[in-house]
Amino acid sequence: MRKKVLVGCLILFVSTSFCKTVLGQSRSDIESKIDSIANIGFVELTSSPQKYEALFLKALSDADSLNLTHQSAVLNSQLSTIYSYLGKAGLKIEYKLNSIRLYEELDSLKKAGYEYAELAWMLRKSDLDKSVQYMRKGLAILSGYAGSIEQANAFNNYGLIKLSKKEPDSALYFINRSLNIKESLNDTLGIAYSHSYIANVYMETGQFQKAINKLDQAIEIRNTINDKSGISIDLVNAGMSYMTIGELEKALKYLKRSLLLAYETENIGLASFAFNTISNTFEEQGRYDSALVYYKSFNNFSDSLDEAKYNERIAELEVQFRTEENEKELAQKEAELTQEQLKVKRRSWTTGIFGLLFFSISFISILFIRQQKIKRENLIKEKDLKLKLASAELENKIHQEKERISRDLHDNVGSQITNLITGIEISNMHIAKGQQEQAGMLLKNLDEDARNTMTDLRETIWLLDKEKVRYQDFEKHLKAYIQRQERYFHNLEVIVESKVQEDLVFDPSISLNLMRIIQEALNNARKYSEANEILISLISIENQFEVAIKDNGKGMELDKELNKGNGLENMFSRAKEMKAKFDIISSPQKGTEVKLSFEYEI
Repeated sequence: MRKKVLVGCLILFVSTSFCKTVLGQSRSDIESKIDSIANIGFVELTSSPQKYEALFLKALSDADSLNLTHQSAVLNSQLSTIYSYLGKAGLKIEYKLNSIRLYEELDSLKKAGYEYAELAWMLRKSDLDKSVQYMRKGLAILSGYAGSIEQANAFNNYGLIKLSKKEPDSALYFINRSLNIKESLNDTLGIAYSHSYIANVYMETGQFQKAINKLDQAIEIRNTINDKSGISIDLVNAGMSYMTIGELEKALKYLKRSLLLAYETENIGLASFAFNTISNTFEEQGRYDSALVYYKSFNNFSDSLDEAKYNERIAELEVQFRTEENEKELAQKEAELTQEQLKVKRRSWTTGIFGLLFFSISFISILFIRQQKIKRENLIKEKDLKLKLASAELENKIHQEKERISRDLHDNVGSQITNLITGIEISNMHIAKGQQEQAGMLLKNLDEDARNTMTDLRETIWLLDKEKVRYQDFEKHLKAYIQRQERYFHNLEVIVESKVQEDLVFDPSISLNLMRIIQEALNNARKYSEANEILISLISIENQFEVAIKDNGKGMELDKELNKGNGLENMFSRAKEMKAKFDIISSPQKGTEVKLSFEYEI
């Protein structure tokens, strides 16, 4: 009874102490602590992600319990960064999606756009296509915040994605755009990262001296903010570049500096890599004694990684040894006991064994139940994560479809309506001057243009509304369009040649983009080519569809004209959306030919 009273008093004392501790913290104190954790800088956070994991999880739990949505969004984003550096792919995506959802709830579009760009960067190695989709969504949002640090960071990330796609020129373009913004904002760390990323592009393309120059710039900048972790990585890359071009002494200089910083920042993996690389460099120089010294250091350093496991094994053996000694001592004592004492001892042992067995079964049962619970929770989280990814992907597709329809209406109906408005204004001027005949002729033309605009709009709706479009219907609409435009062609003859199988069908988006490319090519030829004949050739061979629009006009210097626009950018964009090969062949006095080819399902 006294024991029960003592236990009850102890529990009451602990509970009372705990309540006082919790109640002693005001909401403002907790919020202040959460804010200080959320404001931990990137350099410090990534230097010791393991150390900060538990701290940020606790802060996030407190923020959620107090309904601090903004702080929760920030902490989710930072936890995503922590798990990225810890190599936990599923968790980094989960927390990044949480961050995006919370920023969208807060209507914080700039932050949401940046988080989409970060999500794209995380997916670039596992799913490059989705990475590009999310990056475009993020950049579309951040276009409303031009010149911001978020847009600059997104450009940097897009540069690495372009490098993953083996597009080094595009990678340099976006990284340099990021660098320009970061320099205007005096973002020291961001400037250093841009220089390092540019160096990565140069290394990838074999321009190692340029890479070294950029890495030296990055190292000099990082020294001003004491970013030792970033410096050690840049030093290794510079050392590897010097090795590649055969300047081994300089390579050793950079690698040794990297090794010292790796020791200082406790970056075991980088230090081990530096030991091994230095050993290989000495070996290439024929300095085998130095190579052997660093190779032994590399082995010793690698062995030190397993020292904890070795000590743990020794401790296990010591426990086993003591257990065996105790069992021997117990057996010796039992031999000295009387028969009666032995019976009592055996009964005690039997009771103990049954108690131990009961405890073991209970413990194993608890472990099994807990394991099943964790398994169920993980399955629920996995399903929820897949659902969130699917939802985000659906939203992205809807956004792309809206952009496509909006662009088509703007490119065609919008421009035609603008022409109508301009024509009406001119006719009003004729009427004001008493030029009734000219006004009447102009209004007659405007009436016809308005009807053509309505026809184009119906054509767009018709193409988008169908699940599939038969080629015969497509050709019919194309010829109808050419007939409507004849009064604008003057002495220009348009010929359509078709060698296409009868049962061919297209997706609506393919039909619409194909129609718009042909229309744009015809308009450009009418306005600029001075041709008297245009040949439109449509051919299907097996599962390949080929289109050629060729005129006999004055041609052009292609490099100069591509920079002027003339609708060429729209044509390239639509061809890319169709996943089609697109080319323009032209030279002065030899006409122009627009060629397009793509595969279709048979």
